[in-house]
Amino acid sequence: MTPKKYIIGAGPAGLLTAISLHLHGISVTLVGPKPYKNPAMVLALHPKNYQYLSSLGIEIAHKTVNRMQLNYYKQTLDLNTSSTNRDSLCMIISYDELLNSLLSKAYLLNIPWIQESISQTTSTHITINHQQYPYDLLLACDGINSKVRQQQGIKTKDINFNQYAYTAILSHTQPIKHAYQKFNDTGTLAILPTKNAHRSGLIWAIDTETFTRYEQIGLRLELEKSTPFLGKVLQIDHGLKQPLIGKVANQYSQHNMLLVGSALHHVHPLAGIGFNLAISDIQTITHIVSRNIPLHYYRTYRQDAHTKAQALTEAIGRRILPNSINDGMGLLSSRLIHNPSIKQMLLSYVDEICLTEQAL
Repeated sequence: MTPKKYIIGAGPAGLLTAISLHLHGISVTLVGPKPYKNPAMVLALHPKNYQYLSSLGIEIAHKTVNRMQLNYYKQTLDLNTSSTNRDSLCMIISYDELLNSLLSKAYLLNIPWIQESISQTTSTHITINHQQYPYDLLLACDGINSKVRQQQGIKTKDINFNQYAYTAILSHTQPIKHAYQKFNDTGTLAILPTKNAHRSGLIWAIDTETFTRYEQIGLRLELEKSTPFLGKVLQIDHGLKQPLIGKVANQYSQHNMLLVGSALHHVHPLAGIGFNLAISDIQTITHIVSRNIPLHYYRTYRQDAHTKAQALTEAIGRRILPNSINDGMGLLSSRLIHNPSIKQMLLSYVDEICLTEQAL
């Protein structure tokens, strides 16, 4: 049997990897069960990453964000397109709409898909239902608990934030058009606008004891206290609570296998950095594979972005003062927070995390 290129994991990262490589002339086979939907999740995409999806023919309904308010302890930073010389700050999309668009595109392209789980991987073969398949490239897109990573013996640094990640869709009386993120001693709370001004996405990373207390008191009341600009919170739909764990692999690749997205680096849910990292991983892999560049360059191209993402999200997740990251981030807590050049610097820092070198 001739070795092939396999993508393990059929979630958004796996589907996007398969589509990107296929459209660049690389034959791949997708492996993994059809993914579950998550109606509670919305994602904030960097505008250039949204453009990348569009360039692949993946069109997703979105809400363009032109203003974002960051409430950092007692400081407020107002980011907007007029003060940052940008056309938009981010695009808000529904996870389920993203998934549907990726599935439709994969079916349209007739990408081979084995909708079964792998049972074993080695440095040369994968095993599915007792059948061995040789590979010359294996791309692990199978998430935070990656079976491929575990079976290849790659170790990880695990970070227990002692927090829950709570996602939901909120209905509220006051319309909102901009994004909002609040940082305090209990965690981070993000409100992301959707196409319906009276419905927004909630991404709340909050310490476990506080969240348990809020559940007992009533989440709706606590949300109204924390987000008075929403008015009255009428309904909380699709609420999903999960323990928040960070995970960073100590290798990017092994033999002919590359780790992608959350299989490589599962970060604290801050400003949509996680899926933007995955998109940039996929762009880099497409660049490498389509040009026959040695696989070890994957780490060379991606390490800087992942290191910065880890430093930023881990510091905020652990509620460490931002000046422990670098002097630039430390300016968040100073009077310079309103300086236009500081806003540009912060957005440039996010660019360096979310985008490939080619896109910067």
